[in-house]
Order: sequence, then C-alpha cells, then structure tokens
Amino acid sequence: MTVGRKFVLNSGSAYDSSAAAFIGQACVLNWVYGFNPTATDVFLQLHNSLSLSAGRTAEVSIKLGGGQSFSWAPALDGMRFTAGVSWITSSTGPTLTVSGVAIWLAMMGRDLQ
Repeated sequence: MTVGRKFVLNSGSAYDSSAAAFIGQACVLNWVYGFNPTATDVFLQLHNSLSLSAGRTAEVSIKLGGGQSFSWAPALDGMRFTAGVSWITSSTGPTLTVSGVAIWLAMMGRDLQ
C-alpha cells in the first residue's frame, strides 16, 4: 500500500460554517476533532463532494453538543473521500440544512493514492 502525503488542517479561529469549506483533492481522513463554542446543538457534515446543495445527504454526520468538544475517527485505515471533502454545520442530521454555526475544527489525513 502506498502512503500518501500526510496533512493536518487546523483552524486558528472558528470556521464560519454558513458556507462550506473544502479539501480539494481525494484523501483519506483519519481523525476529526473540534469544539462547538455556541449553546446550539448542530451536526458537522462531511461530504464526498466539492459542491453542496440543500437536502444533500452527508457521508458522515456528527452531532456536536453546544459548548462541547467532539472527535471522530473512522476505521483504522481511515475513510476515503474520492472527490475531496467538504464540510459544513447543519441543523439537521443526515440532510443538509445550513445552520450558520461556526465551530473550531482540526482534521488529520493523507492524500489518496
């Protein structure tokens, strides 16, 4: 197995999640960690896509409690995103309803090769 270039994405400030953020290449995610600084419960959605539309179903949906830290790690070998990764906060779990809640976020993974 070829191991791709590793990357760590770490926000120095809260992401404005009224718009999606992207990793614009195929990759394997190994770990996601962050903090929801608001009092509102939301869902962090991870999509195997570089474009999002309302009602789209997420590959991964993680409930983020208000004022709480969170982490997510898939199977030992990570989760493949063949089109790249987009993420956004949503007020609903599996389907996209943009919440506009900003969160702190860090991701670790590697290029997909």
